[in-house]
Amino acid sequence: MASEKTQNRRSEDAWNKGIAALLAFKGRVGHCAVPRQHREHGYRLGQWVAVQRYNRANLASTRKAQLDHVGFLWSQQNEWWEEAFAALRAFKAREGHCYVHKDHVEGGVHLGYWVIVQRRTRNKMNRVRKRRLDKVGFSWSGIRARADKPKLSAPQSKSHSCRVQKAAAT
Repeated sequence: MASEKTQNRRSEDAWNKGIAALLAFKGRVGHCAVPRQHREHGYRLGQWVAVQRYNRANLASTRKAQLDHVGFLWSQQNEWWEEAFAALRAFKAREGHCYVHKDHVEGGVHLGYWVIVQRRTRNKMNRVRKRRLDKVGFSWSGIRARADKPKLSAPQSKSHSCRVQKAAAT
């Protein structure tokens, strides 16, 4: 009986360390897309996350609910979506818009391709993702409205024109 209590205590301690590390990670980066090899203050959080995913069917309902409540990503696909969404937000913060060129890479994420996929899968996408994309100003058409395009100013004088002067013959 004592060994069962000790084992339960160890399991509870391991859970508390893992959930605390996950909350610290989320507090720092704003999401729960933890890379597989990530360590959070020395704790192997990426490994802990992988174990929770693997053991999902055997987790206590209270633990599942706790993970769901903090925005835990149960699949790798969701993790990739969150990573790309974070890259889109970074792009928008820097550029002021969500018109991403098809070949653009942002922080290691092939953001241009991801944007194309979001547009193509719009009708299959869940409402929560659509709302999140709408909230950051995502362009579903990919066509920039005339008002959103940067305005080019006309040359102020002839000296600022783009015409190339012919050299005088000598």
